[in-house]
Amino acid sequence: GSEMCIRDRDEGRVENADELQCLAYSALADMAFWSASRAFDAGHAEQCPELLEFASKLRPELRNSQSWRRLQWKRKIGHFSWKVLEPVVSLYRSLRSIGAK
Repeated sequence: GSEMCIRDRDEGRVENADELQCLAYSALADMAFWSASRAFDAGHAEQCPELLEFASKLRPELRNSQSWRRLQWKRKIGHFSWKVLEPVVSLYRSLRSIGAK
């Protein structure tokens, strides 16, 4: 109904447009980042730079996240090395989380 309309009839623009744009950019940035992460894990590291550049343009603070740093570390050691180390890292995390309880 008319109460669901998000357009501001007085101004002729979307209410909270800046907030909606920010949310949309954030969601797109997250999708691009996780697409890059999945591409790396699937052995398609060549797709990462473009996706990560797009993500960081939309949401620069992503570069300060633990997930970003982890993916950069994985990219530095390479797909093959990561696949060798991944089980060890997973075991370490599991043991660490058990010890933290």
